[in-house]
This record gives sequence, structure tokens and C-alpha cells, in this order.
Amino acid sequence: MKYLWNKLIKLLKLSLWIIVGFFAVGLLGSLIPTSKTSSNNGSIAQEKNTSIKVTKKEKDIVPGLTAEQTIIHRQHMKQLMAEHEKELQHKKEQKVSPKYILDTSSEVYSTMEDFLSSWKDRNFKRMVKYTQQRWQDTNQTPIKTLSNLFSDYTLKSSKIIKVVKKTPVYSVVYVDIQYTAPFSKGLTKGKIVANVIKDGIWFGVNPYSAMVK
Repeated sequence: MKYLWNKLIKLLKLSLWIIVGFFAVGLLGSLIPTSKTSSNNGSIAQEKNTSIKVTKKEKDIVPGLTAEQTIIHRQHMKQLMAEHEKELQHKKEQKVSPKYILDTSSEVYSTMEDFLSSWKDRNFKRMVKYTQQRWQDTNQTPIKTLSNLFSDYTLKSSKIIKVVKKTPVYSVVYVDIQYTAPFSKGLTKGKIVANVIKDGIWFGVNPYSAMVK
């Protein structure tokens, strides 16, 4: 009886060790997929590394990004910049400066024309009518002043080139002229950049700005 009892105890111990062994094997098996996953991740990373050549030095890596992400980021930014430059070039090619058209019907143009015509005719009395109103009001001898300013220049021809409107009451008129003068030989070409101002009822030329340059 004692012999059988000892055998039974040995069998129980053996069964217990078998159970512990199975439990240990199961626990070890649960850890194996993690190792495989890490191995797979390493393989994927290795595959990525083979598709993207990491040539950037460690100091060139963008903070917060890996070397591979840095390269992708910079390639993307380079592409965006190229597209932006292409768009700017397209807009530049499409931009056409409007052709300047001289408005010959404006009051500024007609005032300048009459001023030049009076000068060409050497009619300084009539010329006063087309001068700036404030200049007339502050000049006691406007006819004499105009004669002193313009009589040495005999105007032969004039052409208004451009009228630039600065404000509703102030424009700058560009004029090409040809004239003769006692101190020069033959016909001389010159330019006038005159201020035509409305500081009263009408537009008028400021005589000092209309002198030959």
C-alpha cells in the first residue's frame, strides 16, 4: 500500500511539471509575434532605405523628421517652388502694358496747345489767357514777364507727347519743340515739361515750368 502511495505522488509531481511546461511554452509563444513584428518593421524600414538614398548629413535633417522624411519634405518644397516660379512667369508673359492714348479733347491738352500757339505767334498778350490763374493774380505785368521768359526763343514747331494726370486739378504735360535762338545756330530741339493747374475757374499753364529745358 505504501508503495502504491509513493507511485501516485510521483505521478502527481510529473503531471504538475508537465502543466508548468505547457504554460511556459504558451507564454514564450505569445512573445514570438512581437519579435516577428519588430523584424518585419525592420525589413520595411530597410526596404524604404533602399528606395530613398539618405545622402543628407545628420546636421541637415529637419528637426522632428527622420532623414527619409527630410528628403521627401525638401523634394516636395522644391516642386512647389518650381510650380510657383512657373506661375509667376506665366503671369508675367500674360501681362500687357496698356498702350498710352493721348486725349486731345481734354481741357488740359487744349490749354497747352493754345499756350504754345500764342508763343509761336509771339502774341504774349494772348498767351496770358492760357497761364495759371494764380500766377496772373500775383503778377502785375504778366505780358512783360512772358516776353522776358520766351521772346528769346522763336518757336518753330511743337508736339504734345504725353499728359500725365496727377490730380483732378493738376497735370504734367510733356512737349517736344523746335526753336531758334540768338545764341544758337540753326534749329534746336528741346523739351518742355509744363505744369497745367486749375486753381480757379480754368486750367492754366505755369509759365516758369514751361521754359525751355
